[in-house]
Amino acid sequence: MPERIRSDNGSPFASTGAGRLSRLSVWWLKLGIVPERIEPGKPQQNGKHERMHRTLKAEAARPPAANQRRHEALGQQPPQTVYEPAERSYPRKLEDPEYPGHWERRRVRKDGYVKFRGSKRFLGEALAGELTGWVETDKDIWQIWFGPAELAIFDASAGAIWSLGKTVRGPRRDL
Repeated sequence: MPERIRSDNGSPFASTGAGRLSRLSVWWLKLGIVPERIEPGKPQQNGKHERMHRTLKAEAARPPAANQRRHEALGQQPPQTVYEPAERSYPRKLEDPEYPGHWERRRVRKDGYVKFRGSKRFLGEALAGELTGWVETDKDIWQIWFGPAELAIFDASAGAIWSLGKTVRGPRRDL
């Protein structure tokens, strides 16, 4: 299982919700995979992936050659002789993210809203049922997290949420 997956900014990889998370990227985060996105309009940043599609299309669009043999790419060895198990295994059960003890925790409702300090705030349907972490970084300024992904900043005094759309590993210290 990879540690990161790089993708473009379209569906199913990203959304317009908090943190730009989609249901797929929420699942990846729960698996311990960090979604990495290229800059919008810069497909060259994903050049290896684009090249793979070009090669796949060229090879799959023509019939197989008559001289191709099974396992030719493996030196005529069956796949089981060269298989190596992955270093990271798929978990049996996907757990809620853990947050430091002083953080507040809020579960996102199925409509994408979370109740915080007496009012409902929309985070996105991709997070329905998921546990988010809220940490106050300044008076009435809260960071909202889903696991390692910083989703948004909530200004409680203004009642406004700003989505960040980036993934990082720890709380920001520069607010």
